[in-house]
Amino acid sequence: METTGTEYIVEKKVALGTVMFGHTNVLNGIEWVQAFQDALQKNSPQWYDFGDHTFKSNNLVLLRYDENTVLVLTPEAAKKYREQHPKLVLLEP
Repeated sequence: METTGTEYIVEKKVALGTVMFGHTNVLNGIEWVQAFQDALQKNSPQWYDFGDHTFKSNNLVLLRYDENTVLVLTPEAAKKYREQHPKLVLLEP
């Protein structure tokens, strides 16, 4: 995000989806980014799975790849990535 300088790489299978989040207060850029990250990890975003033609809903995992890059993955993909790249840092909600 331009506000934080962080780029988010979203797993292809969840890239076509929705994330419901809202706030009654006006948020600055940093607060908006944090609210969005929290929603990805806690609010069960929904996406369409083209493989089995159904909607899926699950909390996603954010892994810090490097100083400016965060991976947004399903829990299954995150597990595989962490096994192959143990230095990836899990971002806590």
